[in-house]
Amino acid sequence: MTIQSEQSAAFTQEDITILQMMADQLANAIENARLFEQTSAAHERAEARVREMQILQRVIQAATSTLDLEHVLDALFDALSRDMAFTFIQLNLIDEPGNVLFTVRATGLARGMNGVVRPLSQVQNDIVLDVARKGQIEVIDGWDDRFDRTIFEREGHAAMVRASCRCCFKKNDWRP
Repeated sequence: MTIQSEQSAAFTQEDITILQMMADQLANAIENARLFEQTSAAHERAEARVREMQILQRVIQAATSTLDLEHVLDALFDALSRDMAFTFIQLNLIDEPGNVLFTVRATGLARGMNGVVRPLSQVQNDIVLDVARKGQIEVIDGWDDRFDRTIFEREGHAAMVRASCRCCFKKNDWRP
């Protein structure tokens, strides 16, 4: 805090003491506001983690309560779309001997992909195929050269964050 005057010796020692007390109180108020903001943000992150754990618990409960794969997928897709507000969900299986990627189930913006089979060796820019080939998790916010620019702009993908990962299954010939 800076206090200035055009007059020389404008501040008495008592003024300086009061101004110093005000500056100290202002500094404390700013620090308290900063700490409150940090605490609130940490609380929000903790609440989000609790919600995520509750969702995960429901999916795990559904998965362990049945041997019906369709029931498990229903629970997973329901949790992702309803509870986590995902708008694009696609589950693919990789047939390594056949070198193809098979879309088992897709909802939301991806619903047109149900049952689609694509060769893993396909050379076009395709993020799903690229993640499947590389076997790594990717989180993408914004443009990526592996997207189709026309679809990206038409479907409003700029507002989306994508997470893609490869999950390995022992059974290569599973079909719904």
